[in-house]
Amino acid sequence: MEQPLRTTSGQQCVAHVDPLTGRPDGDDCHAVPNRTQENVFSSIMALQTLPNVNQFCDGDEHLHNDEAPSKQNAMCGYRSAWEVISNHADFHLRNQAGERLLGRTRFHYVQEAPLRVVIVVQVSAASALKDRRSFVIRALDKFARVDAPEDSRLGLAAFGQVEAAVKVPLTLMNSSSVRSKLGQRVPVPGTKFNSSVEEGISKALQMLKEDRELPYPTVNGSAAAGGVILLLSSGDMAADVAERLQESLVASQVRLQSIVYPQSEHPEPHLDALVEHTGGRTWHVHEAAVADQLQGSVATQAELYEAFYSLVLRGYSWDETDNYVMVGPPSA
Repeated sequence: MEQPLRTTSGQQCVAHVDPLTGRPDGDDCHAVPNRTQENVFSSIMALQTLPNVNQFCDGDEHLHNDEAPSKQNAMCGYRSAWEVISNHADFHLRNQAGERLLGRTRFHYVQEAPLRVVIVVQVSAASALKDRRSFVIRALDKFARVDAPEDSRLGLAAFGQVEAAVKVPLTLMNSSSVRSKLGQRVPVPGTKFNSSVEEGISKALQMLKEDRELPYPTVNGSAAAGGVILLLSSGDMAADVAERLQESLVASQVRLQSIVYPQSEHPEPHLDALVEHTGGRTWHVHEAAVADQLQGSVATQAELYEAFYSLVLRGYSWDETDNYVMVGPPSA
């Protein structure tokens, strides 16, 4: 098969081999398949751009090479892609019945959008007791300075015994000076205001809706779609407030995550239910009841660190663990 050598910019190039390693010298000279070659066949997993490439390799007519040093063989026990698909529980019984497994095969290329999170913090007299304010600021600072990916954008809003307001607009985390701002902008409680959790979340939602720096097209005309609101509060929320917020968050396709700290003395389930309806999760941070005050403080701080990281990053490609990223099928 004719495969001219070209750079990623389309220029012709000459490939050189390192005599010491036997590997190509340089990483910007690649073999590019010629689309005009109609008699060339390959697996649809390899060269989908060629006109005659429209089949998976299998064990019969389109023979799979189980001796090739490929990731397919290494990860799938030397089985072909078609064998893996046809033996899956979704298709196995249909295959035994002799039914056609699939119609026309379509590939959907999906790329994760950069992370956008607005953190909404409740500021109250209770949150200022027992070093709680310091714990929250340290957790917020650690998340912004250490955990947040470089292409992520974070914002901060506050409510409670302060005026409900945006403290930091959505900002690209591209420098240490920018990252350090979030922890510094958490206000102290006052006596003039008593703003509600609904006002705080509404400020965050408005921030996402007015975002004009999206690197991708808006979804259904909503700039907020795909954004995340991380709420740190006592967990109190009236049923009617939860109902109104659910309608606006779901319509805007925004996920609400919740850290409950410090927890209210008489918590109600409305906030937890709201979070679940938006596809989010709730993390209740419990203050350690131990005799050693220092030990209890360390445990609480560590749990706050984990809550921030887990609710925002766990399970996505930004997470550096081996968790999988689940990508659903496109909507009809």
